[in-house]
Amino acid sequence: MFDKVRYSRDTKLSIVLVLVGVAVCTVTDVSVNSQGLLAAVIAVWSTALQQHYVHHLQWKYSLGSFNLLGHTAPAQAASLLVLGPFVDFWLTNKRVDAFNYTSIVTFFIVLSCIIAVGTNLSQFICIGRFTAVSFQVLGHMKTVLVLTLGFFFFGKEGLNFHVALGMFLAVIGMIWYGNASSKPGGKERQVYSTPSEKTQKHGVLSSQSELDQKV
Repeated sequence: MFDKVRYSRDTKLSIVLVLVGVAVCTVTDVSVNSQGLLAAVIAVWSTALQQHYVHHLQWKYSLGSFNLLGHTAPAQAASLLVLGPFVDFWLTNKRVDAFNYTSIVTFFIVLSCIIAVGTNLSQFICIGRFTAVSFQVLGHMKTVLVLTLGFFFFGKEGLNFHVALGMFLAVIGMIWYGNASSKPGGKERQVYSTPSEKTQKHGVLSSQSELDQKV
């Protein structure tokens, strides 16, 4: 909606199939309450706005992925340094500076930061090259890969027909999405003309018709 992109019926159905497959293989317990629903709405809405804004900035200012990361990473780090300790204390009643930072803990904190930078960079590359919707489909592929590698490395305790069916549906939906969105009309950007543009076009057509009459 924000990017003014119109998707074909097959593209929309493929996205629905991906979402159904991911839901089948990941959702095990469904319970709804007001706090959880509010948190889910805020998370989805803010994520959608962030991804749209990333795409908007890259196209408007012709920014590369590394340039955009260099502009946004300092602001993100500063906001987390300022707000993070207060949020941690509010949720856990424990102060960040009172934690026992061993060498192993410090290593994994640094590793987590490096992975986060790589994740943001891959997000900027994908959204800038394609669209936020394609990035979401790619993100669901990541979910399927995490589940698959988890079964390989940590045992097949959680693997059952229910999970396998969901993963199969998700992969089929992703293949269908790639095929449907690449076809003509599968994904088109809508261009709306402003009143001034319409007036200019009307003037051009009028002058063209007068010239034809003279000829």
